Amino acid sequence: ALSIYITAPYMTQIAFKADIENGIQNRYQEAVNAYKVSLIKEMDNEIERIQVKTEQTNTKLQAEISGGKNSQSGMHGFGPSAQAIQNELNDLKNEQITKQAMKTKKITEIEQAVEHADYPALRALGIRIDKDSPVFRNEIVAELEKKEAFWQTEIGIRAFLVILAVILFSMKLMQPRTLKLYYSSLLQEKWNLYC
Repeated sequence: ALSIYITAPYMTQIAFKADIENGIQNRYQEAVNAYKVSLIKEMDNEIERIQVKTEQTNTKLQAEISGGKNSQSGMHGFGPSAQAIQNELNDLKNEQITKQAMKTKKITEIEQAVEHADYPALRALGIRIDKDSPVFRNEIVAELEKKEAFWQTEIGIRAFLVILAVILFSMKLMQPRTLKLYYSSLLQEKWNLYC
């Protein structure tokens, strides 16, 4: 009974090997997707901040060129003050392009690392991937245990192990006389003397 209690869960894990591997893969994908979503949100917030600053700088440039009351120099036209604002605007546009390229590059790196199952690269990018372990597999099995098919298979495996144990014990108990003679150490010694 003890061996059945110990063996049955592992036999069930063998029976549900594909489901467990799918569960592990889903966990990996969830970790990657969560990281991608947070990265995209963070990068989009940064790009949004730059866009807002670009719009503000553009408004400031228009006011400077028009020479209105919001103008720094008070002069009409494209003077040194307007040139400085234009340079700042160009820098912001370049920064926005750079941030967008970084976002695209990071997402591409993540997708390539996932495609090639390059876990060290994923760790380097900051994505925590749990290694396959008995504890991790038991978490997946705990999720599978909620399904009726799991319990039907578990019961089937336990029944199979009980039947196997009964067959082995009954074979031992009903051992034929010739088999007892064959395994007799006394007869084995006499055979060795005979040959």
